Amino acid sequence: MPSLRYRPRLAPVAGLLAFAISVIAMAAGPVAAIWPPLDALNHAAPLWFIASVLCFGLIALIWRRRLKRARTALVCAGFSVLAFGAAVVPEALAGLRGPSPVPDARARLRVVSLNLWADSADPRPAVEYLVASGADVLVLAEAGDLYGPAFAPLRAAYPFVIPSISSPYAFVAILSRHPPTAINTITAQAYDVVPTGGRARQLRWADATFVIDGVPAHVVAVHAHRSSADYTGAELAAMA
Repeated sequence: MPSLRYRPRLAPVAGLLAFAISVIAMAAGPVAAIWPPLDALNHAAPLWFIASVLCFGLIALIWRRRLKRARTALVCAGFSVLAFGAAVVPEALAGLRGPSPVPDARARLRVVSLNLWADSADPRPAVEYLVASGADVLVLAEAGDLYGPAFAPLRAAYPFVIPSISSPYAFVAILSRHPPTAINTITAQAYDVVPTGGRARQLRWADATFVIDGVPAHVVAVHAHRSSADYTGAELAAMA
């Protein structure tokens, strides 16, 4: 069993590790515009926040009687806590407060958007959630098995299905309780998207117009390409 006198050596290591992780993860945001795979680090921001808090606590615990000697490690770990906390805590608090109140209006449209993950082993929990959501319109991505038996309750609750006219590998669809008055007006005008100097790619969106309580509502469902910011920008420009 190692002697306790070696434990303080963990403090600077933990602090520097937390600092290095925070720098790398925060740099992933802007750098992901050049190399999109780095964007995956942004999805783990809550995990980085928890890890930095644990590192800060570990340093304070080990050096509780010699905090002056641990100042550098505490500053590094504290920087990580603040950096990730600034990104994670506001979103967590917003989630706890629930949805914002809807202002009074002549007509209200409730939309629920969900990525069904085409390779999901059991879509039934997602189907149950969508059916119980009470939404007027569903915006779905990766809905490749939408016409399978597991989705029968969903199709019964939302009989009007507006699929995208292309991109079967990333099937996008709009489901509605209300009949559409226009379907795929955008994709009919521009089937493929071509960024500057790039090859054409099939659009991954669908759109439809509904009349809710006498008010027209145009809904666009999109599953943007993530391989390049150029493709995403071209898609947004086409929709605009």
